[in-house]
This record gives sequence, structure tokens and C-alpha cells, in this order.
Amino acid sequence: MEESFNEHMLNQVLAYYGRGAEKERLYYGIGQLEFARSKEIIKRYLPQKPAVIYDIGGGTGVYAFWLAAMGYSVHLMDITPENIQIAEMYANSSGIHLADYQVTDSRKLSQPDQSCDMVLLMGPLYHLPEKLDRINTLKEALRVLRPGGYVLAATISRFANLLYGLSVYGNPSDYLEQEAFQTMVQKELQDGQHIRPEAYPAFLARGYFHLPDEIAAEITEAGFQCEQVLAVEGPAWMVPDFSALWQVPQKRETLMNVTRSVETQPNLFGTSPHLLTVGKKV
Repeated sequence: MEESFNEHMLNQVLAYYGRGAEKERLYYGIGQLEFARSKEIIKRYLPQKPAVIYDIGGGTGVYAFWLAAMGYSVHLMDITPENIQIAEMYANSSGIHLADYQVTDSRKLSQPDQSCDMVLLMGPLYHLPEKLDRINTLKEALRVLRPGGYVLAATISRFANLLYGLSVYGNPSDYLEQEAFQTMVQKELQDGQHIRPEAYPAFLARGYFHLPDEIAAEITEAGFQCEQVLAVEGPAWMVPDFSALWQVPQKRETLMNVTRSVETQPNLFGTSPHLLTVGKKV
């Protein structure tokens, strides 16, 4: 049964991100593939510069600063005060400044109607266990977008932790034989509800893992025209010695090409830890 995003869940999310758990994740290991592919996909839908982009649930601003350096007016919004503080400190040290930094709940934005050209939802949806909260977040994105603008919404595959446990990263002898991990995965497979066991404090905070066809339906229900569902990492992240291969330019491009070749293949969506779904406001 779905639960509303309550104070307990919020505190878990705040604690997880407040300790900097995600600050460097996209810069090492399989996070590098996620980052490279997400940027590649985002580029396909970028509006002409100058344009206003809302990065909602944008964490410490990894994507926001990348876009700002390209010449966009980027507003960073996140529910975690520590993430916003880190972003502001980075701006001061790097000289790359965003248009705005705001502690914000994605379900209720303060921004006016039709005030931006693009919305990124790279984090909020997979921390909202109840469908109504996810739809409200998407409806807020629709409200603030100008007609013709795109939302890019990231979700986590329902099978992500199962595959992680089977992969060399999860080390099957460490995870798949542990009751806490088995219970967590079974709950995810049953109804998408991700409930982090106390035994794994470093795992992602409370959330929701989508089936591939669910997010397209939610995007549509919120009022968008669903343009595409795209696999971000595809199955390439499971290759042995991924980190070593990624450091070799030719092999890195091979991994990227493999992922591109199956990015729209629904039969393989479940092998990708993350999906990016593109919606258009018509």
C-alpha cells in the first residue's frame, strides 16, 4: 500500500542527502555512465539560449552548474537545505552562478505560471512513494512550463536493486544471501516501494521504483504529451571492470554506443537503473 510522503520519510531523505551521500556519486564508478548519458539526453531537448531552466530536486546542482556554464539561466530547487548550501558554496568558489537557489518542495512551487522553458526532475519522483504526490510534482512542472517546453523526469527501475545484488558491485555472496536485502528487494518487486533496511544506512533513502510503463502513464496523466522513455545506463553498467574500462576513451565510447543502441528498446528498460522520460507541454 502506498504511503503519503510524511515527516518520517522527509527526515530520512534530509538525513541521507544532508550527510553528502550524493555529492560525488556521479563522478565515480557507474555514476559516470549515468551522468554522461543524462547530459547527452538533456542536450537533445535544450531550448535556445538564453532560456530559463528549473532544476527541481536538483541536489547540489550538478546538472544546474553544467547548464549555467553553457549560458542558461538556471534556478536550482531542492528540499534539502544542505544541498542548497553546498551549491551556493560551489558557485562562490567556481565563479559559475545560478539565477536562484531555493529550498523547495517539488509538489508546491512558488514560481509563477509559464515562467520557464524547461524543467528537470532528476530526483523528486523516486522519493515520492504515493502516486498522488508524483502526479502533483509533474503537474507543478506543467504549470510553470511555457507551451512547447519539455520536462525530463528521472526514475529508478523497479529491478535496480535486484540487478545490483546480482552484479559484481553487489557481490552476491554479501547481499543476496542476507535476509534484509531479500526483504527489501521483494517489497520493491511487489509494489515498487523502496524501504531501506536499517542494516544498510548508506542505501538510498525511502522511495519508489517504477515499472518502465508506469512513468509514461504518470507523465500523461499529469497533462504532458509523453515524447519518449529512454534507458539511461541500459545494461552496460553491469560489464565486469566497468570503472577500469571507463578510463580508456575507446572502451568508454563503446559502452556509450552500446547504451545508445538500446536506449529505446522497451524489452531492455528493466536492465537500466535509471530511465529518463520526456514530456512536452502542448
